[in-house]
Amino acid sequence: MNTLPGVTVIITAYNYGRYLGDAISSALAQTYPALEVLVIDDGSTDNTPEVAAAFGDRIRYVRQANAGVSRTRNAGLTLASHEWVVFLDADDALFPWMVEVAVQAALNEREAPAVVMGEWVEWREGAESAEDYTQKASSQVSLVNVRMLILRNTLAPTALLRKSVLLELGGYDASVGGAEDRDMWIRIAARYHFILLDQVFYRFRLGATSLSHQPQKQEIVTQRVLEKARNNPDITQPFWVWRESAAVQLYQSAMNYSMAGLHGKALALVLQSVWLWPWLSGDHRPAWPSLARLRFLIRHLQFSLLGRQTKAVR
Repeated sequence: MNTLPGVTVIITAYNYGRYLGDAISSALAQTYPALEVLVIDDGSTDNTPEVAAAFGDRIRYVRQANAGVSRTRNAGLTLASHEWVVFLDADDALFPWMVEVAVQAALNEREAPAVVMGEWVEWREGAESAEDYTQKASSQVSLVNVRMLILRNTLAPTALLRKSVLLELGGYDASVGGAEDRDMWIRIAARYHFILLDQVFYRFRLGATSLSHQPQKQEIVTQRVLEKARNNPDITQPFWVWRESAAVQLYQSAMNYSMAGLHGKALALVLQSVWLWPWLSGDHRPAWPSLARLRFLIRHLQFSLLGRQTKAVR
């Protein structure tokens, strides 16, 4: 009888004591038996230690001086007891089947994957709970390639990962300053087998500190990640991929500025995006990105014209 591979769920926590209990409970509620739950407290100043202590010896708790997300994850890697790991932010929560489904998918692959990723659902800040989801009877497997990751910024930070691969790549890069997940996915996909399942794995809490709510920071860190990818000797892509990726990045930045109410900035960026690369491929969301971008452009042109008319009346 084959022994199930062990998995370590690494929960990184910084001043999220109000959510940490839910995250830990979701890890302990996994249907997969060979599981370790490791909580790394990145120097929290709230009640995080007390929340973790309430779970007793069902978890491992390690406290360190504040070092940031990337270094905290890397610390978790060195402390994890198993080859397979799952990173979970303290304000998110896993669905009970996540680890079991991901491990089974990994074992079913002819070539052992470095990453098994699933889908996620957003959980808005202040909501009582996320929408209920149930496990699918079976999962459709899609391959993820480096071109998709260069063009697309919608993959989840929580997945089943091989620890040895992350350590070989030097762990998470703190210098990218906020897009360490995308940077890691690109570096992994450049060398290793990477699969995506159409199965919901976890709930992602979308709060005020999310990168999508900080449009200027997201614009800067995305440019940094793409520039790093372009200089990566493991990655060779035709010029149009980099040009389209820049257009996609401008469009995504425009949407974030629009959500922040900065419609003039959003209009300027989406115009640059269209000029740089008029037709966006389907390798990123939404399914028809060029049409979605055109609607966005028209709407913001209307905002601009309406604003000018209002000023003229005054």
